[in-house]
Amino acid sequence: MNHTERKNEIIEASITLFCERGLDLTSMQDIANAAGISKATLYFYFDSKAALIQEVHQHCYQMDVDACNFGVEQEKTAMDKLCRRFRNIISYSMSHPRESMIEQLYTASPVYCGMPLQCKKEFYADIEKIVLEGKENGEFKESPSWLLTTAYYGFACQIYLKLKEEPSLWNEDTFNACTKMLRGMFLKA
Repeated sequence: MNHTERKNEIIEASITLFCERGLDLTSMQDIANAAGISKATLYFYFDSKAALIQEVHQHCYQMDVDACNFGVEQEKTAMDKLCRRFRNIISYSMSHPRESMIEQLYTASPVYCGMPLQCKKEFYADIEKIVLEGKENGEFKESPSWLLTTAYYGFACQIYLKLKEEPSLWNEDTFNACTKMLRGMFLKA
């Protein structure tokens, strides 16, 4: 097994354990055991638990970013971009619950709180870019950009939290109802 494959194996084992036990209750020995390697080998790849946690979070975050942005730029209108991004966000989160949980655990941890704020800023900036495009081309209401961006971000987060409780609610009818609400919030009458 090459270096990259072994590292990915460690990351996958870490994701599983962090989701089962949390960041604080998972030891480096637990991760080494789950990955089928010695603790010394684990430290060869990651010099500390904090470094491992940060890399696991970055791995999950990058998967999230890639999924959220998939196909967005191919959409013709800013509204269609927001709707595509919404579908991407929810679909990814619902189909990758472990990776989504890692982001939540990392964000909630007082030890690892700097990076998530940066991640949220990046997500917010991506949404704001689309909002500004919609305002510039006359597609969106004249509400302040920060308000539209915050409304979208909050809406997506709350829908995700509800669907996490009841995954069976996520279907085409729900998506259509959500996009109808988004269009009502954003588009000029």
